[in-house]
Amino acid sequence: MVDLSFKDKETGEIYFIEIKSPKPNKDQTRQTKQKFSFLLATYENSKAYYALSYNPYGERKENYKWEFTKMFFDLDKEVLIGREFWDFLGGEGTYDEILQIFKKVGERKGKEITKRLIERF
Repeated sequence: MVDLSFKDKETGEIYFIEIKSPKPNKDQTRQTKQKFSFLLATYENSKAYYALSYNPYGERKENYKWEFTKMFFDLDKEVLIGREFWDFLGGEGTYDEILQIFKKVGERKGKEITKRLIERF
């Protein structure tokens, strides 16, 4: 029903997370809002978050500009973006660790891709 759900063992809170691209379409956003309304009404002690893996408008949440998300969700209460999302899932520093992993893989694979392209053309 959602991309990720879990229960906090300490508080008993249930979390529902829908992960979308940073610029989701209007229909996806509206449907997710409806889904969250149902889940929050059905499960006591629950929270629902619309999660975006990164912010294409910069690091700061207040710079996020995509109207469809802002139309249906309160950015401060219902949306997790970039660092806030990854650190929420994995604890403080998770976002930075993920970026380092991408950087290492990108450096390695980038050279491999460049080599293949040169050999092919």
